[in-house]
This record gives sequence, structure tokens and C-alpha cells, in this order.
Amino acid sequence: MTQNRWPATLNSLASIQAFIETTAAQAGLDTSNSPSISLIVEEIIVNIISHAYKDTDTGIITIGLEPTKEALSISFSDTGPPFNPLKADPPDITKAIDEREIGGLGLFMVMQMADEIKYSRHDNQNILTVTIHMAKDI
Repeated sequence: MTQNRWPATLNSLASIQAFIETTAAQAGLDTSNSPSISLIVEEIIVNIISHAYKDTDTGIITIGLEPTKEALSISFSDTGPPFNPLKADPPDITKAIDEREIGGLGLFMVMQMADEIKYSRHDNQNILTVTIHMAKDI
């Protein structure tokens, strides 16, 4: 697994996305679904910054990448309060937009776009692992 750490700020987002795309390309994965990956990464990073580190300026986000022949697994780790996004109530998308509660749509979108999502809590860290199936470059 390839791993790197960044300050939990929006200024880190472009560098994190470049790290993920470069690692996937070096592994020979077809990055044609990069817009989906970028959207997933952006949503998760913004949620970590906004919620896990909302009361501090010193948070760290650790990204771990594990490319395989057909998939890319991305682990997002933070030291914020325990939060399992897989147990969050899904948004009610049947309501009119002006009747919906604020929040939850980004996480809902991530769950729809990813092929697999796992959450764990180890050593005071939230670890969210997202797997996206990809084709091998030929």
C-alpha cells in the first residue's frame, strides 16, 4: 500500500487528487473514470475537513492507495471523533428540494458511485476505504 499524509485543508485537495491519479496510472489502471474518482475524493476530503476537524486547524488526512489488477482502493484516515458514515441515515431523495434536510447527499452520492465502502476505527482513527473497479490499460 502506498501512503501519504496532508494537512486537513482545502489547499491539499489538488495534491491528494494528483497523488491518487498518478498512483493509479503507474499501476497501469485505466483512469478514464477519473472524474468519478475525483468527485468521490473531493466529497470525502471536504467532509473530513468540515466535520472531523471543524474545531481545529491542525488536522491530518492520511491517504492509502492499494491498486490491484482491476480496482483501486483508497483509504481515508483522520483522527476526528468516531463517525461511521455507513450508519448515517440516507437522505430522503423523494422529498422536494426545499423540503429536504441539509447534508447527506454527498455521502449518498459516494455510496452510489463506489463499488465497495468499508469503515473501521483503529488507534483513534476513522478509516474509510473506498474501492472502485477499473479496467487495466492495454
